[in-house]
Amino acid sequence: GSASATSQTETGLCTRLCAWLCALLVPGGRGAGAVRELLSDSRQVGQMLLRFALTAGWAPWMIALPPHLTHEYSLSTAAIGLRLSVMTLVGFSSSPICGHLADRFGCDGVARCGAIFSAIALGLLPFSGGLGGVWALLAVWELGTAAISAATNAAASESTPCELRGVQSSLLGQVQDGTFVLMPTALGFLAASIGTTATLGLTAVVQLA
Repeated sequence: GSASATSQTETGLCTRLCAWLCALLVPGGRGAGAVRELLSDSRQVGQMLLRFALTAGWAPWMIALPPHLTHEYSLSTAAIGLRLSVMTLVGFSSSPICGHLADRFGCDGVARCGAIFSAIALGLLPFSGGLGGVWALLAVWELGTAAISAATNAAASESTPCELRGVQSSLLGQVQDGTFVLMPTALGFLAASIGTTATLGLTAVVQLA
């Protein structure tokens, strides 16, 4: 449950922090220079922003989407969990296709298209008109996130020198974990203040930004 998710987030943060410190402190390593080199590369920064968009889209699944489905459609917790698991199979099955598209049409373009589609699907959820529309939009969201994930992973290997891939992986992980630190708290506050419908819309805007 939530305790397990919190534990995983804390573990991930500790792992990324240790990796980053090792990059800085290990004798003979490039240290802070490697981090600065990556952050000065616009393509690397773009990958970090896409990882942020990917993670920002995951956060509502934990905070805003379940209470929205309960309030609007009277679904039980078990029913929500089952349906979200089924939706995840869409991403699982579409990942190889998204990887092929990234190879054929370019990683950056596929990742950006995935970010746009997933954000639009998330923003339209409150206006789906019924459960059928909800599941269709969630399927689009899964396709979008699969495209972001496959394309950014491929782009990282393609654009990062071998000697910087460990640091680059650590930075992407820090972006992901840092987003998970901030987004659940922010979304929880927003959902309590303005409702889940507006919160889902704001999350979509954050992704697109």
